[in-house]
This record gives sequence, C-alpha cells and structure tokens, in this order.
Amino acid sequence: MDPNLNCSNPEFKRVLSFDNVGFRLENAGLVHIPCPIGKQWILIVANFIDKSFDTLNPEYSIEKFSPVVNTVIYNFKQLFVKTYPSCFKFNIHDFSVKYDSGIFVIQFIRWYNGVEVKKFSNVDVQATREKVACQIVINKFNEQQVPIARQFIAKHAKHLLH
Repeated sequence: MDPNLNCSNPEFKRVLSFDNVGFRLENAGLVHIPCPIGKQWILIVANFIDKSFDTLNPEYSIEKFSPVVNTVIYNFKQLFVKTYPSCFKFNIHDFSVKYDSGIFVIQFIRWYNGVEVKKFSNVDVQATREKVACQIVINKFNEQQVPIARQFIAKHAKHLLH
C-alpha cells in the first residue's frame, strides 16, 4: 500500500482550504502536525517563516521515523499545492527538512508544569542551546574542559557566575 496521497481527488483540495482551516495556510507562520508512531509522538512543523519542515523528535535516531516523516511532508506538499496552486510567496517544494531533538526535551523538562508546557519559540530554543552549551563547558565538574575554555573561564569567571 502506498501511503502517499493521490491528490487527483478534488475533495483533497478541501483539507487545507480556508473554509476548513479558517485562514490561508500560505499566511501561516507555523503549522504543527503531530504524528503518533507506535507509543511515541513526534511533531512535524511546516515552518513557513524559515521555509522548512522541522521534525521535532525526542529520540536521536531519525532513521526510525524517516518513512513517516517523508510521507507526511510529501502529502502536505501535495495538498498545499492542490489547495494553493497560485501561491506566489514561496515554492513549498523548495523547503528544507531539519531535525532537532535534545534541546526540545530540555525545554519540555524546564517548562512542563504537570499540566502543560509553557510556550517557547525558536528564538528561545537557540538561546537555550547556547546557554546549555555554555553551562556544560564552564561547569566545575566538567573534567574535559579544553584549554581555551579554561582560559576564558579564568578571564571572565566573575561575569559568568552572576
């Protein structure tokens, strides 16, 4: 069985339509597509801001999920083109595909209050990535500090600790 949609059916045009969604997807920032795979969920984001499909997966391995990810992205592209054939803002077929994992798990751990995850943006994720990397490098228990990190810490320690 081929999991890819045959978009020749005119009814498919309705799936992403203004009438069904409530706005034109070509004007969206992010479209979240949660995907259950076995006992796990991943999130595929049609990122119209960055012109990419972002796959957010708490597991490091992408091979396990790549057939599903590829199918979802393929089908979304087909439906989008069918629904918005004259979209002039971008060519959805030019969107890149990105994967991320660990930093989102860190964000979920930091912001989950037992009921929901506090909202955070991609800007927050990049800042968290940098902060976590810095904390790992300057941590006093890091036994593998490279000389340049030790020199930086010695020079800027009083600023880093505040």
